[in-house]
Amino acid sequence: RYCAFSPDGKTIASASDDNSVKLWDAFSGQLLHSCDNHTNSVRHCAFSPDGKTIASASDDHSVKLWDALSGQLLHSCHGHTDSVWHCAFAPDGKTIASASDDHSVKLWDARSGQLLHSCYGHVSWVRYCAFSPDGKIIASPSFDFSVKLWDALSGQLLHSCFNYTDLALHCAFSPDGKIIASPSD
Repeated sequence: RYCAFSPDGKTIASASDDNSVKLWDAFSGQLLHSCDNHTNSVRHCAFSPDGKTIASASDDHSVKLWDALSGQLLHSCHGHTDSVWHCAFAPDGKTIASASDDHSVKLWDARSGQLLHSCYGHVSWVRYCAFSPDGKIIASPSFDFSVKLWDALSGQLLHSCFNYTDLALHCAFSPDGKIIASPSD
């Protein structure tokens, strides 16, 4: 479903319908570890900025945190009530955001796996989320034809952008964080 390079480029993580995240040596292609604690398809995976942790988002309604060196499960983050499609680390690596078909974005402590905030306001599936470059804002495009902006510290809704006539699928912040681009169907 998805793959990501570690920040140093030495490891690749792959998310799969076989309920696992696999870690591969980027140079030899050799399997290093298989992270097998999910109970349904894994939709997305992401490395922390320091490369020490991997987050994975799954149809089993969870986000899991893995040690990137050993492949060991560190934490299971439960709180979503439907498939989790995307997860993203804050630029400082301290927080993880997750986007779900339960219409929410959730914020998790990356060290403990504890739920920090639930961001409710969408009325349809949320399948992507992104932190601003300074880590202060989270953007979430949704199948409700909107992109919402959330305060990353409090989880509070800051703005709703509704100038869409179809599904909002993805988004990206400009490097200075002043502009968000978002494609739509």
